[in-house]
Amino acid sequence: MLSLAGTNPDRSQVWNRLIDFYQHCADADIPQLGRLAWTITIWQPSIIAGINTGISNGKTEGYNRIVNSITATPHSDGSMVGCVAFGFRNTENHKRRIRFACTRASRREPTRTAKSH
Repeated sequence: MLSLAGTNPDRSQVWNRLIDFYQHCADADIPQLGRLAWTITIWQPSIIAGINTGISNGKTEGYNRIVNSITATPHSDGSMVGCVAFGFRNTENHKRRIRFACTRASRREPTRTAKSH
C-alpha cells in the first residue's frame, strides 16, 4: 500500500492492494492482525486520500514528538510530569525552547563510530 503513495494510482490499484491486505489478515488468523485490519477499515478513507494525494502529516508528528519530549518527563511511578516542574514556569521560555528544538540547526549530527581493525 505505502509503495503506491505519491504515484497517483488509479482506484482499482488501491482497492486491489486493500483486498490483498484484508485477505492476508484473515488468512493469518492472528488476533492482532484482525485488529489491525479493523483499524485500517476505520481509517480507510484517510489512508486512501493520503495515497492518492501524497500528502502526509509526518513532519507535524515529528515536531509533536519533539514537543512532547520537552514538555513531559516520566516520573518514577510511570506518570508523566509536565514542564512546570522542570524549569519552564514561564510560558515564553517554554515556547522558545520548543522553537529552538524544532529548528534544523539545533539538531545534532549523528555520531559516527570508528571502525575497529
